[in-house]
Amino acid sequence: MSVHDYHCSVCQGSFGTRKEWLSHLLEFNHQTKARKEICRWNQTEIDCVLVVYATFPIASLEFLQFFSNGSANLVTDFVWFESRPKMGFLQFESKHKVAEIFSGFASPQIRMNNQLLQIRKAGECLRLEWQELIPSPFHDNDDDLLEASNTTPSRPPPDIVVPTSNLSSHEANNSGKDEESIPIVLQSGETESAQSLMAQFKAICQAMEIPDDEYETALQLTEELQKQLRFKYFAGCKLIWFRNWFLKLQNTSSLNELVFFLDEKGMFENGSNDDTKSDLEHCPPLKTGTVNHVLLSHSRNLGLRKLTKQICPTLYADKTRLSFQCRKYDFLFSVVKNSSIVLPELQTCRLLSYLCSFDPRVKPLLTVIRYWAKVNEIRLAKPGITPVCRAPDPAALDWLVIFFLCYKKKILPSSREITERPHAKLIFQNVDIGFAEDADFAQQFSSRYDEQNEKVHALNIFNLAEQFFNFYGADILPGKRKFVFNMKDGEMIPMEAFVWKISKIKTKLRSREIKTARKGKKTNPPNVIFIHPLYIQHGFAFCDKSFVSSVCPAMQITGKKLKLALDKIKRGQKVDDITSAFKVN
Repeated sequence: MSVHDYHCSVCQGSFGTRKEWLSHLLEFNHQTKARKEICRWNQTEIDCVLVVYATFPIASLEFLQFFSNGSANLVTDFVWFESRPKMGFLQFESKHKVAEIFSGFASPQIRMNNQLLQIRKAGECLRLEWQELIPSPFHDNDDDLLEASNTTPSRPPPDIVVPTSNLSSHEANNSGKDEESIPIVLQSGETESAQSLMAQFKAICQAMEIPDDEYETALQLTEELQKQLRFKYFAGCKLIWFRNWFLKLQNTSSLNELVFFLDEKGMFENGSNDDTKSDLEHCPPLKTGTVNHVLLSHSRNLGLRKLTKQICPTLYADKTRLSFQCRKYDFLFSVVKNSSIVLPELQTCRLLSYLCSFDPRVKPLLTVIRYWAKVNEIRLAKPGITPVCRAPDPAALDWLVIFFLCYKKKILPSSREITERPHAKLIFQNVDIGFAEDADFAQQFSSRYDEQNEKVHALNIFNLAEQFFNFYGADILPGKRKFVFNMKDGEMIPMEAFVWKISKIKTKLRSREIKTARKGKKTNPPNVIFIHPLYIQHGFAFCDKSFVSSVCPAMQITGKKLKLALDKIKRGQKVDDITSAFKVN
């Protein structure tokens, strides 16, 4: 722009230099008027906007200059609200300029002077979600606003772009931009259809959650058992739940087992363990009498007396494991003592639980995908795998979800980003598998997403589920190309390059990690390799052949059916039973 070409249509003023123009956008008088104008923006104006989430207050000249760093790039308007100082709206001259700026960054997650930012195209927001971004005091009349929005010419929902080329661009995609799919755009009748979908979403979550009474029974028994173990055997020991109970979610298979790790060495109390093997010969073995003593103690406690009738006698006991069953809820209690068997798995469960705190969409998406696996009896493990030796379903399925959110959606950090932060080491077979559960670090991610509107939240979860199924069922061309899923760094590596061309691999894996992961794979490479997020030598109970031949086709079918259901909602039609889209047959 030349001199005096910087014109503010909101304030009806002109400015001579770019700095004067950007300074004007920050002025109180301009912001007062702009905050009222944003409520009246139609879809065409919204298409020209980038929504920015930050970890710091963004109302500064430095921030606006960062997004106006080229001769062709200029912020034409900027709006922020005092109640949300870390979120703002940047408007540009056209939606093509927004697309150009968005694609110009390496990722939707960017840094400005070592501060974290995330950008999103406002035109791809749900209409209800857009309204939720604007604080309610600035809506003079929500009904009038909704009516005005309904009279705006609506855009036909574009098709979701599915990459069908050979996926040689995966390395570029992983270090480049996030392939955002087209979100749901609601038209007339949105309230009824969204309300119905929200109710169905809640029903799915309720069906997959462990019931409160069952959970409380397990909790009471855990506390009693821990007291007895501390009193008779291991002072200061701790029973730690893991697998599906860590998230209070039901298993995808019929096996409903509550597994504890008996931490008699205080690994998690002290945050460190310098012993690489369980010293079983120097520790008292677990005995049947131990659990029987616990059950008898229940009969003396009026509040817990009913539990005695719910527990069967001990089913199995040896030096490393003790199991007994609850009659009423039909779930199996197992206490495992050998750290060399379960410690990596326990840490993986703790990491999964920690990752759920990074974004409010993570656990609901895990729940929905587990529901799909349960209703279709999807099993990723090979038959005959001993549950205690390797993580059973749904561990592999859960990490497919985490990998999708990290690699494809850039919603989560990689496991390495978490484990390389300062923490107390937990050494297992000369490998540090410890990490710190830093709430402040998680907050940097979770603050970007607002789940206050339950209808929009439910729609977002189903939209993510559709993208998840299409990613694994179609986008990666399962059966035609072989890949390594690097769960540690959130990247995909072509199998051929990983197995044969060591020097040409574009990966964040260290040479020793590559060597460990390649061991035994060169002569007969599998269809898929999962690289464990914490401990390379530890694996999931995962059958690569059944994943390609059975699971991926089921995902493709579900992805298509779920897309059809969501397309109905885009058109304002009510979907009576979205759960039918999750049933393959």
